[in-house]
Amino acid sequence: MLKGNLYERTIGLDLYHLKKVPLSVGIARSKVKSKSILAMLKKSYINCLITDEETVLEILRLEKDPYLDTYQ
Repeated sequence: MLKGNLYERTIGLDLYHLKKVPLSVGIARSKVKSKSILAMLKKSYINCLITDEETVLEILRLEKDPYLDTYQ
């Protein structure tokens, strides 16, 4: 369990309630996390993503997105 200052500033929602939030922003980066990020996007637990180029390219690769063919 979290103690101290961080605990006092932390809000938690279960996935059922998170899915009902109109705007849920995910902030994550790392190719290693790409599969998890993609799952959260596909299940609509997050509907806005802030990330870096490397991570978004990996997500597009996982999705076999045709945009990658035109990306230089």
